[in-house]
Amino acid sequence: LAVRILEKFGHKVTIVSNGKLAVESYGSKHFDLILMDVQMPIMGGFEATQEIRKLESLKGNNEHLPIIALTAHAMIGDREKCLAAGMDEYITKPLRVNELIATINKFPPKNCPDLSQQDPYYDYAHLRANYATPQDTKTNYVYKKP
Repeated sequence: LAVRILEKFGHKVTIVSNGKLAVESYGSKHFDLILMDVQMPIMGGFEATQEIRKLESLKGNNEHLPIIALTAHAMIGDREKCLAAGMDEYITKPLRVNELIATINKFPPKNCPDLSQQDPYYDYAHLRANYATPQDTKTNYVYKKP
C-alpha cells in the first residue's frame, strides 16, 4: 500500500526485504528519506537505523537522512522508542494517506546533491548526442532518470 501511495505522489521507491539490505542500500545509493519498518527479518528496523546513523557519523559531513518508522504498534511509549533509536518520525499501520504524505513533507530533500554533478544520467543532452538508435526501429529511446 505504501508503495502505491508514494508512487501516486511522484516518489521513486526502492524496496528491500530486511534491515540488513536497508543498510547496504543506504551505503550504495542516494535517498532523500527512508521509511523503515520496525519489524523486519534478519535485522530489525531499530538496529538498521542505528547502523545507518553510525555510517552517517563515519562520513563526518554532518548529513542526516530522515528515517520514518512504520509500525503496527500504537502503544504508549512506542513513538519515544523509535525516536530514541535514531528515527525522526513515527507512523502507525494501517497507513493513512494524509498522515503518510504529511509526515514525508516534514522532510523536504534539502540535502539532495546537485544531480548534474553526481549523476551521469542527468545530462540528457549528452545522452541524446551519444545515443545509438536500434536498427529495427525508428523510435528514439532515452533513459530518463526520474
